[in-house]
Amino acid sequence: MTPADKNFIQRISISQLLADPSQPHLEDFYYQVHTAIRSRSHPNQPLNSMAQTYLRGRGKRLMETQVMRAVQHARSRPKQEALSLEGALGKIAFHGSGRPRALLDVRKPINAEENKVYYFESGSDSKALVDNDRHSERRVLRAIESVYDILLDLEEERRPGGSALTDERRHDRLWDTLGVMEPIDQGYKGSWSITDSRNALHPFIAFLSYLKGKKAMPRVFLVINPDQRLTILTMIIAHLQQLDVVAQGRYPAQSPSLPPSVHESIETFLSSVIPPIVPLIETSHLGILIGLMGILLDRNSLPFIAETKIGLAFLTLLLSRSQIIFNGDVPADEVEVREWKATFDKFFMLMQGHWSNIFPPRGAWVDDVYVWQFLASVAVGANMEQQHVLVTECRYIPFAPCS
Repeated sequence: MTPADKNFIQRISISQLLADPSQPHLEDFYYQVHTAIRSRSHPNQPLNSMAQTYLRGRGKRLMETQVMRAVQHARSRPKQEALSLEGALGKIAFHGSGRPRALLDVRKPINAEENKVYYFESGSDSKALVDNDRHSERRVLRAIESVYDILLDLEEERRPGGSALTDERRHDRLWDTLGVMEPIDQGYKGSWSITDSRNALHPFIAFLSYLKGKKAMPRVFLVINPDQRLTILTMIIAHLQQLDVVAQGRYPAQSPSLPPSVHESIETFLSSVIPPIVPLIETSHLGILIGLMGILLDRNSLPFIAETKIGLAFLTLLLSRSQIIFNGDVPADEVEVREWKATFDKFFMLMQGHWSNIFPPRGAWVDDVYVWQFLASVAVGANMEQQHVLVTECRYIPFAPCS
């Protein structure tokens, strides 16, 4: 393109941007030429010569006027926000000549008082942690993202050259963000059901109700200390019935299968949460087992959780560990042995009459090995009378086929 062509296109572009909408003909090229032709002083003047004279004269003055108007318009307009993308040449304006109007704001207005946010300090870092309502879904989702951010920072700090002081502060931030130490509902006695809202859950249990929260647990157990691991285990057992994998883990009435979303949650829990817990239970002494089993029986409905795969998994781990201790080389404390026997008798009494309900429904093509593992752990610790009851109740169960 020649310089004259470039100037011509530039004049057209500027005239379109700055044209007066109330008088569009003033900036119209064809209207101006038509007006010049009709007002020529000599009727015999060649049209081509007249048009070129107009373009050199009127066009030049028009260009100067439009440039001045463009500069004044740019000065009067407020500075617009722009988006700068990595690797992009220049910046992308949110609205310009192609989109002269402001973008519609369709976001829901937020009440600042109802969604008050608290902050925690960690050195030079300051980050939002929780909403005013500890049960809000937004708080839980923010906590999950914060946990992953802190885990990434901790894993970076563990590399050569990391700061020990910063690492300790991040540990504290991680523990606070998980919400494990939030107050427990003392009024809860196993009365929670799947009809209750997830917003009524303890913050840490709500954290585990999301797949992303479950998947974070292996990495969390790698960076927390043994006491914190035991605290997490205690919190899970105390709220076992409230876990989504337990509350929704029973087979629906007249249905031989669980919903796909529930099945995915259960498998994720088995692959992400159970593995770091198993070594913790396998190294626990009898006193800890007595405490954990007592919490499980007091704060949960045993027949309810026994109908779920995750509930039986926890019961099997506790019962199997107790038999390993009894069969070990080191004799257990006599007082603890009596306390465990009393706890086991309470467990068996609560399960009596419900043994047939722990099997998957007839026609469910699932692997029921976990049920037989649980029954084996119960039979090993039961006395002769209890074994007779167990066999009697399970004798006529219409077993589901195994896949």
